[in-house]
Amino acid sequence: PENMAKVLGSFARDGMLSGPNLESTLALADALTIPVIVSGGVGSEQDVLDAAGFAHRGIAGVIVGRALYTGALQLESTLAKLAALSEAAACC
Repeated sequence: PENMAKVLGSFARDGMLSGPNLESTLALADALTIPVIVSGGVGSEQDVLDAAGFAHRGIAGVIVGRALYTGALQLESTLAKLAALSEAAACC
């Protein structure tokens, strides 16, 4: 199905704001033909931007929770930077 994706969550990192386990997430994304969503440990805008940098390998999104509530991640700023990355990638 075209609206299918796999969420890989790291329960040991969930809510810890210590950064997602991108190594395991990328290994899964490389092995699957459906998009993968990063979850667990996202603690900063940089974590989101880092994950977005692997869109070409099947990373389709990021679930952010506690980082929003604590203010460690500012949603508007992060979305603006993601939009700028997307525009830059589309132009070249």
